[in-house]
Amino acid sequence: MGPGRQRPPTWMDAWAGGGSGLRRRAIARLFCVSCHTSLPYALARPALRTALAERGPSANESKFLDNISRRVSLWAEVQPFYSDAKNGAPKSAESRGTEAVLNALILSRYRAPAAQDALRNMWELQLKTGEQRGSWTWLNFHNEPWEADDSPYWAAALAGLAVALGPRNTGTAPRFGTNLRLLGEYLQRELQSQSTLNRAVAFGRRARRRGLLDPRQRAAICRGDPRQAARRRWLERVFAGDEGVEAQGRHADGRGQRTVTAPG
Repeated sequence: MGPGRQRPPTWMDAWAGGGSGLRRRAIARLFCVSCHTSLPYALARPALRTALAERGPSANESKFLDNISRRVSLWAEVQPFYSDAKNGAPKSAESRGTEAVLNALILSRYRAPAAQDALRNMWELQLKTGEQRGSWTWLNFHNEPWEADDSPYWAAALAGLAVALGPRNTGTAPRFGTNLRLLGEYLQRELQSQSTLNRAVAFGRRARRRGLLDPRQRAAICRGDPRQAARRRWLERVFAGDEGVEAQGRHADGRGQRTVTAPG
């Protein structure tokens, strides 16, 4: 817009100065970030930037990130998307833990300013005692691989990736030393019983940089069936947010096509 011109206010602009009714309506319009749809989109979409000759996030990405950032900024006010009252216990805790990790990972992936607050929210909800200490309470609808019985490990793997991608002085700040120790211990302790997907995400290259993982366990994953090792390396690159991973995309006129093929 030209000098002196202002864009029309939106519902998001209005809520800070509006009354409590407007604020409640604004909060109600924030939408859920799903493990099975929104998360893969957020991890993969930036890889199309070069192929599509984009200089920054698309309009849809910007809306998506704004939604998450506002949920993070209103963390003390917003309610979990699933609740004990509507969905049965312990869905409130599961929903809150799941959202905290996903928010931190997605905002860290995009290096968004709200990533720092999201990582703090994530660490606050980390389990400190019990068999799952070091992980998070996670939604379980018995849907593999996102929301199932082994999803606490999936949660910890994604949290490790969030720390690896996030601001260096936030996710790994000295005050989070105990959190990082618990996370690393959990990832190593529970490794042997995990699926290939969980192991690939947990032992990705970016997670290795944070010293969460045992080199001997990483090496063990690569042994065995060569096809499994190839799949692991491919998944590792995709979930690590590696800008070098070629993604599939095409301009409307056919320019800039790039492809990626998963190992068979």
